[in-house]
Amino acid sequence: MKYSRAQIAEWAIDGFVTLASVLLVLRVAFELVAADRNATFIHWVYVVSTTLMTPFREVFAVNAPAIGHPLDVAALFAIVAYLVGGYVFHGIRGWATRLARR
Repeated sequence: MKYSRAQIAEWAIDGFVTLASVLLVLRVAFELVAADRNATFIHWVYVVSTTLMTPFREVFAVNAPAIGHPLDVAALFAIVAYLVGGYVFHGIRGWATRLARR
């Protein structure tokens, strides 16, 4: 079965947004339970999610959560931003598809 470019673009957007959201949710969960950052999988999640959080470094203090407050607000903001960005890209793709059919 042949897939259209629009379907492939939609899957790529969905895949990226899902992967980014899962990694950032794992990062927040690991910070909430004070997981050991030296464990291999947890270290990998932190390294990859730090890359995903790069655009949001200036919005919140990413590396310095308040003492006694392990919630990473920057990661939560990044999750929301990636989800909203994915929704916007889906809207643009749908709009472009409708324009192409005219």
